[in-house]
Amino acid sequence: MGQPGFAYSSGFTYVFWAALSATTIGIILLSRFGARLRAMNLMTISDLATARFGNSRRVEVLMSVWQVSWGIFIIGMSLFGVSLIIEVITGISWAYSIGPIAIVTILYTMTGGLKASY
Repeated sequence: MGQPGFAYSSGFTYVFWAALSATTIGIILLSRFGARLRAMNLMTISDLATARFGNSRRVEVLMSVWQVSWGIFIIGMSLFGVSLIIEVITGISWAYSIGPIAIVTILYTMTGGLKASY
């Protein structure tokens, strides 16, 4: 939601080059480290931390707290962003639209919306 607004206000060229450079950096990093990470059968940051620092309770708790905190932040920002878009389009306050958006998202996920991920 931030990139389209930024592209609108500053021009598409900057966003294009930013996306191209991010993609290039991702390709370079994956070509350098991807095979090793794939061979280690790592799926999450917690898996990487466990492989690097050992299977300690402290690492598990720290990574669990980090992932839950990050997930709450991302979900909250995503719901808020979509509700702001709904407010601009329909005029309905974001405070009234955030609940139904969350319910639709939960129902979609429960009925198999994440099935393609695994």
